[in-house]
Amino acid sequence: MEGIRDEFVREKLVFLWNATDGKQWGFFVGIDKPGRLPSLSERLLKRYQLGAEPPWEELEQFIGKKIEQPKPRTNKKRQIMAHSDISQIDLRHAPTRALIQELHQTKFKVAAQWDASEAKAFSNLLKTNPSWKTEELACMVRNYFASEGVNGDRPRKWLPNLGKYSAGPLDRFQKAKSIQSLPQMRNPADVVKEQLAEQSQ
Repeated sequence: MEGIRDEFVREKLVFLWNATDGKQWGFFVGIDKPGRLPSLSERLLKRYQLGAEPPWEELEQFIGKKIEQPKPRTNKKRQIMAHSDISQIDLRHAPTRALIQELHQTKFKVAAQWDASEAKAFSNLLKTNPSWKTEELACMVRNYFASEGVNGDRPRKWLPNLGKYSAGPLDRFQKAKSIQSLPQMRNPADVVKEQLAEQSQ
């Protein structure tokens, strides 16, 4: 392994340095370029272990050219803001968006438009209705695409009114055309009674 490491160092692909505590660190030259590592928020969210920052002046001398130093990630305020952003991630967003795109593609044979305006409209809907579960949102979305008069509008136009489809698809007069209600949780006591009745037979 040391031979491989030394070869990487010789080719200036890996820069080695010793931290103040005596621990040796390695830095892959160019790994800090955009797109090569997950974003800081992703690294914090998935709890990746972040290594030490290399001494940039020594790194420049090692590779023989000036490099643009990234913004320090040790700034406490920045880390607090990053954690705050992560805490506000709504886990209902991604699966519901994927379902919208899938059903739109199936119904209209074209990808659904989705940009910051759609994301904002959907985020506002989720914030306004924090009790809606992912499966309930999925039912409403399916009811929307099963409704009459759906013409392929951008999601930002109909997402604010998604709650209208909680009872089922709508006809061309915006009235419920069938009963396709949201999934209901059964009373545990009723389930136990039924099981006891079956066992006594």
